[in-house]
Amino acid sequence: MIAWLAIQPLRQRNFLTIEIGRQLIQTAHGYELVFTAKETKNHRLLEMPFLPALVPALERYLTVYWPMLIAMQGPRDPAHPVQDPRGLFVDLTVRHAVHGRRVK
Repeated sequence: MIAWLAIQPLRQRNFLTIEIGRQLIQTAHGYELVFTAKETKNHRLLEMPFLPALVPALERYLTVYWPMLIAMQGPRDPAHPVQDPRGLFVDLTVRHAVHGRRVK
């Protein structure tokens, strides 16, 4: 993820709210990031291909580490809604640790 941000800078809010299948989309040629105008600070559609050199690392994260992070969440308290499992960072606690405050 750090290599990705070093090569393809992205606003922190957009980076932390990436959802698999919504903003991170697999295509016939790899992956691309797509943010609607409502999701960007300047209110413009943002589409960018995911760099081919980083695809193997992304696929490893998606197939190995991301499922492990979801499994580590464990059962939820019924009083609290379950997080959407599509989020690239799995849980708001991770987003909070990276961002320094809660992302809504």
